[in-house]
Amino acid sequence: MTVTYVDPNIGRTLTTTPIAFQLVRAAQPSADLLQVNLSLDIQRNRVETARVLKLAMDTSSYKRSHAILNAQVDKIKASASAQDPFCQRLIQDLQHRFPTERDYRSSHTNAYRQHCTERGTYAPDSTTSTLAYLSTNQVQQASHFLSKHS
Repeated sequence: MTVTYVDPNIGRTLTTTPIAFQLVRAAQPSADLLQVNLSLDIQRNRVETARVLKLAMDTSSYKRSHAILNAQVDKIKASASAQDPFCQRLIQDLQHRFPTERDYRSSHTNAYRQHCTERGTYAPDSTTSTLAYLSTNQVQQASHFLSKHS
C-alpha cells in the first residue's frame, strides 16, 4: 500500500514507500492482530487530548471543564502507552491545579494550540508535555530569559 498526497508547501505530489497492508475481517481476531502500535497510541493520546482541551475550554462551566479533563486523564491511564514519558506529561498537565480559572483557561488554551499544531511557543512550567515541540533555539532562549530574570 502507498499513500499519495500533495504537499501544500511545495505544491508537488508525493508518494510514500510501499508497505505491506493486511486487512482482516474476523469476528474474533487473534491476539497478534490486536497488538497496539505504541507510537500510534501516543499520537492518538495527543490528538484526543488536543480535542478534549478545546472542548473543555469551550465549556463555560469550570466544574464541567475539569470533569472533561479528568475523563481524558482516565482514558490516557487506560491506554497501552500510559507509561510513556510523553503520556505521563499529558496526565500531569491535565491534572495540574491552577491558582485561578483565568490561569487554567489561558494555559490549557495555549497547550491545545501547541498539541494541534505540534509547534512550540512559550509555555509555563505547568504544561510540560508541550516542551516536546520546542526547537533547540526556543529552549535556549527560554533558558537565557529565565537566567536573566531569576
